Amino acid sequence: MEYFTVNNSTGVRELVERLNGQSFYTNSYDFLLSDELIIYGFLKDESSEYGEGNLFVFGKTVRPDNVILATSDSIFSKIKRYGMSSKYKGLLNAKGEVILPNIYDDICLFAYDRILIEKNGKFGIVDTSGKILAEPKYDQIFDAGEYTIGFIIDNKVGFMNTNGSVVINPKFDKATSYNNFNEGLIVVSETIDGLPYQYCIDHYGLIKGDMEYIGQEDEYIPPYDTYNDDEYSDPLDAYDGDPDARWNTD
Repeated sequence: MEYFTVNNSTGVRELVERLNGQSFYTNSYDFLLSDELIIYGFLKDESSEYGEGNLFVFGKTVRPDNVILATSDSIFSKIKRYGMSSKYKGLLNAKGEVILPNIYDDICLFAYDRILIEKNGKFGIVDTSGKILAEPKYDQIFDAGEYTIGFIIDNKVGFMNTNGSVVINPKFDKATSYNNFNEGLIVVSETIDGLPYQYCIDHYGLIKGDMEYIGQEDEYIPPYDTYNDDEYSDPLDAYDGDPDARWNTD
Protein backbone atom coordinates (compact mmCIF):
# COMPACT_ATOMS: atom_id res chain seq x y z
CA MET A 1 0.00 0.00 0.00
CA GLU A 2 0.96 3.64 -0.38
CA TYR A 3 -0.28 6.57 1.72
CA PHE A 4 -1.35 9.94 0.34
CA THR A 5 -2.33 12.93 2.45
CA VAL A 6 -5.54 14.76 1.56
CA ASN A 7 -5.23 18.40 2.55
CA ASN A 8 -8.66 19.99 1.93
CA SER A 9 -12.09 19.63 0.33
CA THR A 10 -10.66 20.39 -3.10
CA GLY A 11 -8.22 17.54 -2.62
CA VAL A 12 -11.10 15.23 -1.69
CA ARG A 13 -13.07 16.15 -4.81
CA GLU A 14 -10.04 15.56 -7.00
CA LEU A 15 -9.43 12.23 -5.30
CA VAL A 16 -13.04 11.14 -5.79
CA GLU A 17 -12.96 12.09 -9.47
CA ARG A 18 -9.76 10.13 -10.02
CA LEU A 19 -10.92 7.04 -8.12
CA ASN A 20 -14.33 7.00 -9.81
CA GLY A 21 -12.53 7.01 -13.14
CA GLN A 22 -10.52 3.97 -12.08
CA SER A 23 -13.40 2.11 -10.42
CA PHE A 24 -15.40 -0.72 -11.95
CA TYR A 25 -18.62 1.06 -10.86
CA THR A 26 -19.49 4.69 -11.64
CA ASN A 27 -19.62 7.04 -8.63
CA SER A 28 -18.28 4.35 -6.33
CA TYR A 29 -16.44 6.87 -4.17
CA ASP A 30 -19.05 9.64 -3.91
CA PHE A 31 -19.51 8.72 -0.25
CA LEU A 32 -16.26 10.57 0.44
CA LEU A 33 -18.03 13.84 -0.40
CA SER A 34 -20.40 13.58 2.58
CA ASP A 35 -20.59 16.74 4.68
CA GLU A 36 -20.25 14.57 7.78
CA LEU A 37 -16.82 13.29 6.79
CA ILE A 38 -13.38 14.82 6.91
CA ILE A 39 -10.92 12.85 4.79
CA TYR A 40 -7.33 13.07 6.03
CA GLY A 41 -5.62 10.47 3.89
CA PHE A 42 -5.86 7.74 1.29
CA LEU A 43 -4.19 4.33 1.52
CA LYS A 44 -3.94 3.07 -2.04
CA ASP A 45 -4.36 -0.64 -2.67
CA GLU A 46 -1.82 -1.64 -5.29
CA SER A 47 -2.64 -5.35 -5.22
CA SER A 48 -5.91 -5.27 -7.19
CA GLU A 49 -6.96 -3.81 -10.53
CA TYR A 50 -9.86 -1.73 -9.25
CA GLY A 51 -8.54 -0.84 -5.80
CA GLU A 52 -10.99 -2.97 -3.82
CA GLY A 53 -8.63 -2.69 -0.85
CA ASN A 54 -8.41 1.11 -0.83
CA LEU A 55 -8.71 2.65 2.64
CA PHE A 56 -9.41 6.17 3.83
CA VAL A 57 -8.42 7.90 7.06
CA PHE A 58 -11.42 9.93 8.17
CA GLY A 59 -12.81 12.14 10.89
CA LYS A 60 -16.48 12.76 11.54
CA THR A 61 -18.01 16.13 12.31
CA VAL A 62 -20.63 16.60 15.00
CA ARG A 63 -23.84 18.10 13.64
CA PRO A 64 -25.58 20.91 15.60
CA ASP A 65 -28.52 18.65 16.51
CA ASN A 66 -26.13 16.17 18.09
CA VAL A 67 -24.25 18.65 20.24
CA ILE A 68 -23.59 17.59 23.81
CA LEU A 69 -23.17 20.37 26.35
CA ALA A 70 -20.46 20.20 28.97
CA THR A 71 -21.68 18.63 32.19
CA SER A 72 -19.71 20.81 34.58
CA ASP A 73 -20.98 23.97 36.27
CA SER A 74 -18.07 25.99 34.92
CA ILE A 75 -18.38 29.08 32.74
CA PHE A 76 -17.85 26.80 29.74
CA SER A 77 -20.90 24.62 30.43
CA LYS A 78 -23.08 26.49 27.91
CA ILE A 79 -20.57 26.38 25.08
CA LYS A 80 -21.55 24.13 22.19
CA ARG A 81 -18.89 21.65 21.15
CA TYR A 82 -19.51 21.03 17.47
CA GLY A 83 -16.89 19.35 15.38
CA MET A 84 -14.91 18.07 18.34
CA SER A 85 -14.77 14.53 16.95
CA SER A 86 -13.22 15.70 13.68
CA LYS A 87 -9.76 15.55 15.23
CA TYR A 88 -10.14 11.81 15.92
CA LYS A 89 -9.40 9.44 13.08
CA GLY A 90 -10.71 6.12 11.85
CA LEU A 91 -10.68 3.99 8.70
CA LEU A 92 -13.21 3.54 5.90
CA ASN A 93 -12.99 0.78 3.31
CA ALA A 94 -13.66 1.20 -0.41
CA LYS A 95 -17.39 0.66 0.17
CA GLY A 96 -17.60 3.49 2.67
CA GLU A 97 -17.94 1.12 5.61
CA VAL A 98 -16.30 2.03 8.91
CA ILE A 99 -13.77 -0.70 9.66
CA LEU A 100 -12.06 1.24 12.45
CA PRO A 101 -14.01 3.86 14.45
CA ASN A 102 -12.75 7.43 14.58
CA ILE A 103 -11.39 7.31 18.13
CA TYR A 104 -7.66 7.54 17.37
CA ASP A 105 -5.34 10.53 17.51
CA ASP A 106 -3.47 9.45 14.40
CA ILE A 107 -3.40 6.67 11.82
CA CYS A 108 -0.59 6.07 9.32
CA LEU A 109 0.83 3.37 7.10
CA PHE A 110 3.49 1.24 8.78
CA ALA A 111 5.20 -1.76 7.17
CA TYR A 112 4.25 -5.27 6.04
CA ASP A 113 0.74 -4.02 5.08
CA ARG A 114 0.17 -3.01 8.68
CA ILE A 115 -1.22 0.30 9.91
CA LEU A 116 -0.01 2.23 12.95
CA ILE A 117 -2.60 3.71 15.31
CA GLU A 118 -2.01 6.23 18.08
CA LYS A 119 -4.26 6.93 21.06
CA ASN A 120 -3.36 9.04 24.09
CA GLY A 121 0.31 8.94 23.16
CA LYS A 122 0.42 5.15 22.87
CA PHE A 123 0.80 3.09 19.71
CA GLY A 124 -0.69 -0.10 18.30
CA ILE A 125 -1.05 -2.02 15.04
CA VAL A 126 -4.05 -2.94 12.87
CA ASP A 127 -4.29 -4.84 9.61
CA THR A 128 -5.97 -3.66 6.42
CA SER A 129 -9.32 -5.14 7.49
CA GLY A 130 -9.30 -2.94 10.59
CA LYS A 131 -8.57 -5.83 12.94
CA ILE A 132 -6.53 -4.71 15.93
CA LEU A 133 -3.39 -6.84 16.11
CA ALA A 134 -1.72 -4.92 18.94
CA GLU A 135 -3.65 -2.62 21.23
CA PRO A 136 -2.36 0.98 21.48
CA LYS A 137 -0.39 0.49 24.69
CA TYR A 138 3.21 0.79 23.48
CA ASP A 139 5.41 3.86 23.92
CA GLN A 140 6.99 3.32 20.50
CA ILE A 141 6.68 0.85 17.63
CA PHE A 142 9.33 0.50 14.93
CA ASP A 143 10.19 -1.71 11.97
CA ALA A 144 12.91 -4.07 13.15
CA GLY A 145 13.39 -5.63 9.72
CA GLU A 146 12.95 -9.15 8.39
CA TYR A 147 9.21 -9.21 9.11
CA THR A 148 9.67 -8.31 12.76
CA ILE A 149 8.17 -5.36 14.64
CA GLY A 150 10.01 -3.79 17.56
CA PHE A 151 8.27 -2.05 20.42
CA ILE A 152 9.10 -0.13 23.59
CA ILE A 153 7.05 -0.37 26.75
CA ASP A 154 8.11 0.81 30.21
CA ASN A 155 11.50 1.78 28.70
CA LYS A 156 12.22 -1.79 27.61
CA VAL A 157 12.51 -3.10 24.06
CA GLY A 158 10.79 -6.24 22.82
CA PHE A 159 9.71 -7.73 19.51
CA MET A 160 6.48 -9.00 17.95
CA ASN A 161 5.65 -10.72 14.70
CA THR A 162 3.56 -9.10 11.98
CA ASN A 163 0.40 -10.57 13.53
CA GLY A 164 1.01 -8.58 16.70
CA SER A 165 2.03 -11.55 18.85
CA VAL A 166 4.92 -10.82 21.20
CA VAL A 167 7.67 -13.32 20.38
CA ILE A 168 10.51 -11.75 22.39
CA ASN A 169 9.51 -10.22 25.70
CA PRO A 170 10.58 -6.63 26.51
CA LYS A 171 13.77 -6.90 28.54
CA PHE A 172 16.33 -4.97 26.52
CA ASP A 173 17.55 -1.46 27.22
CA LYS A 174 16.12 1.43 25.29
CA ALA A 175 18.78 3.00 23.06
CA THR A 176 19.10 6.22 21.09
CA SER A 177 19.01 4.24 17.85
CA TYR A 178 17.89 0.77 16.91
CA ASN A 179 19.48 -1.91 14.81
CA ASN A 180 17.48 -3.96 12.36
CA PHE A 181 17.59 -7.70 11.98
CA ASN A 182 20.36 -8.61 9.56
CA GLU A 183 20.89 -12.17 8.38
CA GLY A 184 18.58 -13.39 11.15
CA LEU A 185 20.34 -11.53 13.99
CA ILE A 186 19.87 -8.26 15.85
CA VAL A 187 22.11 -6.49 18.35
CA VAL A 188 20.48 -5.80 21.73
CA SER A 189 21.63 -4.09 24.91
CA GLU A 190 20.97 -5.22 28.46
CA THR A 191 22.12 -3.99 31.85
CA ILE A 192 23.34 -6.91 33.96
CA ASP A 193 24.45 -6.30 37.54
CA GLY A 194 24.61 -2.60 36.76
CA LEU A 195 26.92 -3.02 33.77
CA PRO A 196 26.01 -2.52 30.07
CA TYR A 197 26.27 -5.55 27.80
CA GLN A 198 25.52 -6.11 24.15
CA TYR A 199 24.93 -9.33 22.29
CA CYS A 200 23.04 -10.80 19.35
CA ILE A 201 19.77 -12.68 19.40
CA ASP A 202 17.88 -14.41 16.62
CA HIS A 203 14.18 -14.13 15.77
CA TYR A 204 13.33 -16.49 18.62
CA GLY A 205 15.27 -14.58 21.27
CA LEU A 206 18.09 -17.14 21.39
CA ILE A 207 21.52 -15.67 22.13
CA LYS A 208 24.03 -16.07 19.32
CA GLY A 209 27.67 -15.50 20.24
CA ASP A 210 29.00 -14.08 23.50
CA MET A 211 27.70 -11.31 25.72
CA GLU A 212 30.23 -8.50 25.75
CA TYR A 213 30.69 -5.71 28.26
CA ILE A 214 30.59 -2.42 26.40
CA GLY A 215 32.49 0.52 27.84
CA GLN A 216 32.27 4.07 26.55
CA GLU A 217 34.98 3.49 23.94
CA ASP A 218 34.14 -0.10 23.08
CA GLU A 219 32.35 -1.20 19.93
CA TYR A 220 30.42 -4.44 19.73
CA ILE A 221 31.09 -6.49 16.58
CA PRO A 222 28.07 -8.66 15.67
CA PRO A 223 29.00 -12.27 14.82
CA TYR A 224 27.28 -12.27 11.44
CA ASP A 225 30.09 -14.16 9.75
CA THR A 226 29.93 -16.92 12.34
CA TYR A 227 26.19 -17.45 12.22
CA ASN A 228 25.18 -16.52 8.70
CA ASP A 229 24.95 -20.19 7.79
CA ASP A 230 22.70 -20.93 10.73
CA GLU A 231 19.31 -22.47 9.88
CA TYR A 232 17.62 -19.29 11.13
CA SER A 233 19.74 -16.83 9.18
CA ASP A 234 17.14 -16.38 6.43
CA PRO A 235 13.55 -15.48 7.31
CA LEU A 236 12.28 -18.02 4.80
CA ASP A 237 14.44 -20.91 5.97
CA ALA A 238 12.55 -21.61 9.16
CA TYR A 239 9.33 -22.45 7.32
CA ASP A 240 10.46 -24.01 4.05
CA GLY A 241 10.24 -20.87 1.99
CA ASP A 242 6.59 -20.07 2.75
CA PRO A 243 6.41 -16.26 2.45
CA ASP A 244 3.29 -16.15 4.63
CA ALA A 245 4.99 -17.92 7.53
CA ARG A 246 8.15 -15.86 8.03
CA TRP A 247 9.23 -16.22 11.65
CA ASN A 248 5.94 -17.77 12.60
CA THR A 249 6.40 -18.83 16.20
CA ASP A 250 2.95 -20.35 16.75
